[in-house]
Amino acid sequence: MVRIFEHEGYDAITNLALKGKCVSHEIDVVLKKDDIITMVECKFQSSQAACSDVKVPLYILSRFNDVKEGVYQMPT
Repeated sequence: MVRIFEHEGYDAITNLALKGKCVSHEIDVVLKKDDIITMVECKFQSSQAACSDVKVPLYILSRFNDVKEGVYQMPT
């Protein structure tokens, strides 16, 4: 997946640990393009019938809210 974003001109880093206000979080993919940073959470389902319940996006939102006010630099 990261190679698709890199092909589109993004700087991409995988498995990055970011310190939030409360705790540290492992972010699956961090993208940067034109001074905009995007956080990506990847989920793998082994079958089409599998699905994530509502707790999963709420957990992701909580992690985003914990790290969004931080000042970070993209590693090179």
